[in-house]
Formats: sequence, C-alpha cells, structure tokens
Amino acid sequence: MENSEFHSGFVALIGKPNAGKSTLVNAMSGAKVAITSPRPQTTRHRIMGIKNGNNHQIIFIDTPGVKDVKNELDAFMEKIYKDETKDADIILFVVDGSVPYSDEDKKAKKLLKKDCKNPVFLIINKSDKSKKNNFAEEYKKNIKFDKSFNVSAVTAEGLDELIDSITNIIPKGPAYFPIDTQTDQSPLLFAAEIVRENILNLIDEEIPHGVFVHTEEMRSGIKPGSMYFKIMIYVERNSHKGIIIGKEGKMLKKIGSRSRKEISANINQEVFLDLWVKVKEKWKDRKELLKSWGYE
Repeated sequence: MENSEFHSGFVALIGKPNAGKSTLVNAMSGAKVAITSPRPQTTRHRIMGIKNGNNHQIIFIDTPGVKDVKNELDAFMEKIYKDETKDADIILFVVDGSVPYSDEDKKAKKLLKKDCKNPVFLIINKSDKSKKNNFAEEYKKNIKFDKSFNVSAVTAEGLDELIDSITNIIPKGPAYFPIDTQTDQSPLLFAAEIVRENILNLIDEEIPHGVFVHTEEMRSGIKPGSMYFKIMIYVERNSHKGIIIGKEGKMLKKIGSRSRKEISANINQEVFLDLWVKVKEKWKDRKELLKSWGYE
C-alpha cells in the first residue's frame, strides 16, 4: 500500500459468546475499549475500537455474541450483529480454538452464509490454549472463508499478520475519526461498562446477567479537576439487590473502589462515583425502557 493513499474501513467481529471478540478488539486497537469477563454474553452494545496507522484507519466493531433470542434485550443485540454483518467492509468470524465446534458456532456460521457479501476471515482465537487442538476443518465445512488466521488476543500471536491483511483489503477513504481517537464510546457508557465489568468479575452467581448499569449523570466534581458520576445499577429482584450491596455495603464499596480507579485512569482525572442499586423487574423484556437506555 503506497503511503500517498489513505485507506479506511469497518471490520465487524462476530461469533458465539465468549469467543474472545472483546479481548481481540482491545488488543488490535491498542486500548481497552470493551469490557471483558470469563462469563459469556459480556458485550451488549456495539463498541468500536479504532486503530490508526500512517496511511490507514481500521474501525473494529465488537458485537454481542450470537445466541438464541429469549427476550427484548436479546432481540436488540441480535439486530446489532445482523446490521454490522451487512454493512462492514470485512467480517471476522471469531471462534474459540481451545474448545470443539459447538451448536453456538453453528448458529453464528449460519448468519455468515445468509448475510455476508464482503470478505470473511476465519479467526481461530486463543491459540495460546489450543496448540494440541485443531478444529478448523469443522468451521470451514459448507462455507468458504477468504482467509484463516490462528491468533491469540492475550499474547498477540498472529495479530500483526491479520492487521496487515486487513489494511491490504480495506478501501481507499478518509479517516472517519480523528487520528488520536481509539473508540467511539462516550465517557458515560465507558463508566457504566466498567462498573458492570466489576460486577461480572466480583459476583459468582448468575445475578450479573440480570444487571443493567446506566450512567444517570456526569459533571464536574466539587474538587477542581475532578469528575462526578451518578451510576444506577438495575437488578431484576430484591434478593439480587442485597447481594450486590453485600453485608454492610461491602460488596458495593468494592465494586465502586475498583471501578473508580479504572475510570480515573482512563480519563486522567480524579473521579467520584455515586452508585445506586434499584430493582426493575423484567427489565430485559421492557422494550421502551431498553430504548431509553440506548438500545435502538
């Protein structure tokens, strides 16, 4: 690619939950733009990670894991990955190379066969865990991928080769974002997502999947140079509220302390977090409520 030519394009990552898509987006964009967790179904929004080079800009789009639709939240997330699959310049079909081919992989692959018209790369992730396993042939049955890569988002193995292949395919075009930008994510969403990430990682039960976190307010703090965030943690049941708050408020304090440090480091300002926990029964099926929280 000649230096006089600037190339830019959108690259969507799709696959089953917990295939490592968010970790890959973070690794390729060079910054933490999407939260990660060992739990499946961590990503709920469309998140962009942006990699800027001397003559290119790649916008990586992290999408929710492909799964069966059981409620309105699932329906919104399904629309996200269907829309991105149709519109992206390149699709990265991300699979977990450390485990056998599954029904979830099969469902995600069906979406590729139906909706993808642009180049599709097979990305066999977690190569650091799968040296003795090779399930690639199962993924390649009944579908032709333009290219295949073995990568590790953790060790960065194979990422340079993957990014080089992407830059050679994306079309000529302008930078869609300022060249110092690494994500389209607002500070309000980032703060809420960091709180949700800590809930996912600190609470062992299935409660985190019934949690929605929303930044209600962001403004300058009382102390000069500081920022104030009022963040609501919505749960489906009163019993869940008690677990997140914890005995004598200890769990909520732990969630707040960890979140505050990470948000502060990200925006390079002192942060005050005002966390509240409220019950919203069956919020996953309340379409208008979900729209008010940003799901469109």
